Amino acid sequence: MSKPSERVLLDLERRLKEHCQKHWPDRVKSIAVRARGAFVYVDADLVAVDGGEDEEGEQPVCRLRYLGRDDQWEFAYYSWSRGSRGGYEPSYLNNGRPFGTPEECFDCAAFPWRPG
Repeated sequence: MSKPSERVLLDLERRLKEHCQKHWPDRVKSIAVRARGAFVYVDADLVAVDGGEDEEGEQPVCRLRYLGRDDQWEFAYYSWSRGSRGGYEPSYLNNGRPFGTPEECFDCAAFPWRPG
């Protein structure tokens, strides 16, 4: 897989920020995107719910792998079940595919944080 260009990374970050502002305004303060090779790591700065401190602050959300198209990214969610350090688990989106738009990937990985 190829490494995403700077343009692709900037577009990805813009799309995710706009998506979170529109669909996650009460839960996500900001998004951080960092690239390493063909992978892009997405972290979210979360707002605590009901005074809880365990979810507040920056949290890893998912890892995306660039597939050569701006609208198709392979998806892996961040799992804390791997112990204290966690890890990324390749997974499937709600549409049954292991790839999708950045917004679909974020929503699938962040679903547990969606307010009731």
